[in-house]
Amino acid sequence: MKITIISFTEQGMRLGQRVNELLNTMGHHVEMVDRMKNHRVPLKEFAGEYFYSNDALVFIGATGIAVRAIAPFLKDKFEDPAVLCMDELGNYVISLLSGHMGGANELSRILAEHLGANAVITTATDVEGVWAVDEWAKKNKLKLSDRKLAREVSSRLLDGESVEMVSGYKIIGKVPTYLRNSQSPISIYVTNRTFKKSTPEKSILRLIPKNICVGVGCKKDTEIEKMDEAFSAWLTKNQIDGAAIASFATIDLKANEPAILALAKKYKARLKIYTAKDLEKAKGDFNDSEFVEEITGVGNVCERASSLVYSERMSEKECFDGITFASTYNKDLTYAFF
Repeated sequence: MKITIISFTEQGMRLGQRVNELLNTMGHHVEMVDRMKNHRVPLKEFAGEYFYSNDALVFIGATGIAVRAIAPFLKDKFEDPAVLCMDELGNYVISLLSGHMGGANELSRILAEHLGANAVITTATDVEGVWAVDEWAKKNKLKLSDRKLAREVSSRLLDGESVEMVSGYKIIGKVPTYLRNSQSPISIYVTNRTFKKSTPEKSILRLIPKNICVGVGCKKDTEIEKMDEAFSAWLTKNQIDGAAIASFATIDLKANEPAILALAKKYKARLKIYTAKDLEKAKGDFNDSEFVEEITGVGNVCERASSLVYSERMSEKECFDGITFASTYNKDLTYAFF
């Protein structure tokens, strides 16, 4: 995490040094800011600069100062950074903002444990000792399909109700009984597919792993808009969630193809590039084409490229007016309950 520590006094600065050393040993990128040396810049302007560019802010001083500093910049818990506040003697570490999605609760606990302080956490699920779907999703790098429904899940669990949870991947540990109610009006699915949709009788919250590689091939200078439309159609046809795309893969001849580069950027996915010789080494049964082999030196690009990333085939080659897609996925994911 990128973390900025903001202090206001000499005593706070000394505590900040201890926090800095601890966070650095944990592998975080930390910056320390002494407001005594930056007092000419208004606090709100000063805080805004760091609010948008950090994963977490740690204020060492009065909670009121921290609240006033960040108030103009608040959006929601899915976008705001974690914000913590500590008194300058290090007695308390307060999780102030983005306790679950931003990780403020966990960071508060860690700092409190190592500094001999008391963590102050007021999130309802934490106080009540109830499983929190948003926090569990974040820890397991799963994306929530519906933020509003995630809040409803937590609300129901806090009210003593139960829901259903189904996973297409291995679960270790004991799944709580309150996640085993198949008759619940809400079901949670860990899946990269979109085939489970909400109905008037049953609401579906999907937790989406980023575990799919899409092999892609296209004609030279394919239009970006055409590529985007073709890929959207492919996702819909195969009932695949775009949030599950971890990477795209193609041949080196297409390494600088604007449409492919734009696609990878849009879905925030890595782009894997392979030579024809690399693709020839791919193992499996592929839908090879003599025409493609004449152009690229290998009979199939999309299926072979995706299979070099993950071995489990998800979909075979499909053509959309000169654009081809195929996919594989990582099936060996494990999620835990302890």
